[in-house]
Amino acid sequence: MSWNGSNQVFEWRPSAAPPISKMPSEYFTAGNIYVGCEAAEKSLPWVAQFLGADHIAFPTAFPHTFTFERFVEEVRGFIERKDLPPDLSRKILWDNPKRLYGI
Repeated sequence: MSWNGSNQVFEWRPSAAPPISKMPSEYFTAGNIYVGCEAAEKSLPWVAQFLGADHIAFPTAFPHTFTFERFVEEVRGFIERKDLPPDLSRKILWDNPKRLYGI
């Protein structure tokens, strides 16, 4: 993108964004990409079903703008969600971040 006075001008630069060889969903299901989720994200069950539960991680940018107490509240609220099975909550809170960070 470049600027032309007060207007934005978009330029196609194939070298900056070469064509992809797979469907975007295939990159997710291959394990190349993880996405963070908000604790109260209402579409999370659908996203986990569509993309696969192995590619979603709880946001761990603590302390970011949260106090420790607020972060703990967010985790508790996530665990207590009725629309997420316990095994999905565990994957998002523990298993997936563990695999992502290699710990």
